Amino acid sequence: TASYSKIVVDEIQSFAPAAIASIVVFLKEIHKLGGRFMLMTATLPPFIRKEFEMLDHVEVMPYQFLEKRRHRIALHENQLHDTDSIALIRKKAVDKKTLIICNTVGKAQLMYDLLEDMNPSLLHARFIGKDKMLKEHTIMKADGPCIWIATQVVEASLDIDFDVLFTECASIESLLQRFGRCYRKREYTGEEANIEIFASFPSMIYDAELFNNTWRVLHDYDKMLLSEQDKQSIIEQVFDNIEQTKYFERYKRMKDLLELGFRADSKKEAQEAFRMITNNHIVIPKPVYEEHALLLQNLLRSIDNKELPVLDRMKNIAQLRSYTVSIQIFNPKTVRLRDIPDSNYCKKHRLSIIDNVQYSFEKGIELIRDYDSDD
Repeated sequence: TASYSKIVVDEIQSFAPAAIASIVVFLKEIHKLGGRFMLMTATLPPFIRKEFEMLDHVEVMPYQFLEKRRHRIALHENQLHDTDSIALIRKKAVDKKTLIICNTVGKAQLMYDLLEDMNPSLLHARFIGKDKMLKEHTIMKADGPCIWIATQVVEASLDIDFDVLFTECASIESLLQRFGRCYRKREYTGEEANIEIFASFPSMIYDAELFNNTWRVLHDYDKMLLSEQDKQSIIEQVFDNIEQTKYFERYKRMKDLLELGFRADSKKEAQEAFRMITNNHIVIPKPVYEEHALLLQNLLRSIDNKELPVLDRMKNIAQLRSYTVSIQIFNPKTVRLRDIPDSNYCKKHRLSIIDNVQYSFEKGIELIRDYDSDD
């Protein structure tokens, strides 16, 4: 199929090194087969660009820079949830569309608690499907003064435009995507920063070396009104000597493995081999399952009923998925996944009930553990 298809890949930098390697090798195979692809992104790491520059008959387009200057940044050595940071948010958010982006779900939920009196809204990846869809629709329609607190889920695909952004520091390719959620298409002429960046820790989400390089390089641009060329220069400085980092080592190890012809004999074996890419589990939070038990059990019975028309079963699967969450679990000891009995569909697709959690429309899944855990 790929040999006669046109493949489009957007925002490759959003993935972990092993996943990027998988995509790069896949696109090279498409190229060998005579297929066509387009890779497009606002923030392409230079080492990926070099991979495709070495291929014959692949056109690497020159950078396309907007002339507008949209972002003035300010760096803060204190963390996003510190008292002084909260005071600054309260001061600047009074009459503006305000977006706060955190690196973890736990931190986003903490910020929600700290600003609860300002009636914020919360969006992250730990809402069940139907709640997440409603929140995404609402944030895209947001107009006038409001406060939205979010995680990386708003970095791509959502067409949103806020007046001011408060964000934890992140790896540069992720951070620049966050910039694009503020003054998305407008020119900024103010003397105050409209992007406030706060100190943070790399955690498990970002490569420590790229994260620390980002924070170091950004200090040279503090208080500046950035051009799009400035942003590209920041990327190149952060990724300078990338070959010496563990990030690149993980990328190259996976790329070499795949180019040697790695194949898995089963889906389960592939999931184990690539577990470092996702650690994903499809789950129904226990409180959600208990609240909608009769509906969910009826859906599962109908999905397993091979005598039902395929279209009906597909509609039921879609409805079932609206009550599920795709969640990354790096430390299984903190939660308990429980099999859903008498369901072939759940067994085949690894759909489980997750215990030791709370769930609400306002905050989503809350793991019953400390906010500072890497989640």
